[in-house]
Amino acid sequence: MRVLHFSTPLSWRGGEQQLAYLVECMPKSVQSLIVCPAKSLLARHAKRNELPLRLLSSRRPFNPSSWREFGKAVAEFKPTLIHLHDPDAQAIAVLWATFSRSKIPMILSRKVDFPIKNSYFTRYKYNFSNIKRIICVSGAVREIVASAIEDVSKLRLIYDAIDLNRFGNGQKRTLRDGYRIPDDHLIVGNIGALVPHKDYVTFINTADRLIHLGLKARFFIIGEGPDKSKLIKMIEDRGLGKQFVVTGFRHDIEDVFPELDIFLHPSETEGLGSSILDAFVCKVAVVATRAGGIVEIVKEEETGLLANVKDSDALAQQVMRLAENPELRHRLVSQAWSFVQDFSKERFAERHLQLYREVCS
Repeated sequence: MRVLHFSTPLSWRGGEQQLAYLVECMPKSVQSLIVCPAKSLLARHAKRNELPLRLLSSRRPFNPSSWREFGKAVAEFKPTLIHLHDPDAQAIAVLWATFSRSKIPMILSRKVDFPIKNSYFTRYKYNFSNIKRIICVSGAVREIVASAIEDVSKLRLIYDAIDLNRFGNGQKRTLRDGYRIPDDHLIVGNIGALVPHKDYVTFINTADRLIHLGLKARFFIIGEGPDKSKLIKMIEDRGLGKQFVVTGFRHDIEDVFPELDIFLHPSETEGLGSSILDAFVCKVAVVATRAGGIVEIVKEEETGLLANVKDSDALAQQVMRLAENPELRHRLVSQAWSFVQDFSKERFAERHLQLYREVCS
């Protein structure tokens, strides 16, 4: 079997990590090829890890050069199956197949819970005959996609994966010593892209309430994105600078994630929330919003605590519960760690391989 994986983002986020896990964990009987933009972080990762790679100079869906470059990669690799990992990759592949009349079967991965546009081309590309299966990262995403396609039997649910061995043992004190955090202060943080739907405004509002409630804590926002300067200004305007650290992108996430005491995840929308799975592995207690697929992994009072989207008061109350009740925190962390064992990257690859065989048979 020969599987061509097509991805167009330049950034490195959850979708790119999942694609890398998939290629790295496939058996030798499956030949894989990653097709992605030359300037993408996925290309950099593939080169560094010696993964099979084909680079594209164009990634714009309606640019014919994108179709030609993609078609050339297909012609040279001769895939049994094409796996599309994002909407722009889907658009390019569908347009190429339409004009070339290719019949190579395709699988699409849908990872976000944003509404699907009701335009002619969107309906066309989701119902394109070559797309034999659509992998949804959560039940919430599956419901959204089901509303846009004619044949719901194409839908399959496969949750995101994590590397159970990625993180350190939590013994390092990179944050606590580096930022001189007293031992009697909790470290409450979030790690992710600083973009609007992650709702770091609510994170700051929640922290503000916790500070006024007297919680001894330091709050960390770890990541890069277009909202960074706005968030820093908001923190400064609130006079919260002494309690907050906005680190920017870090290369030592494997060490600093286990240092968090509480992972506060206030997303407004979320396909699943793979960073929450990382928190489970790191044995970090989770407080999150009831957004998208989050409720499928953060099970109330079992693997974490929940609050409604944008409800900073309720989020603060849940954080205070964990701060004041070490037994509750320990129980949730223990149950979350057991729960997440089923999300290994190896099982993730096995589930995809079963689907590949189903389509190719």
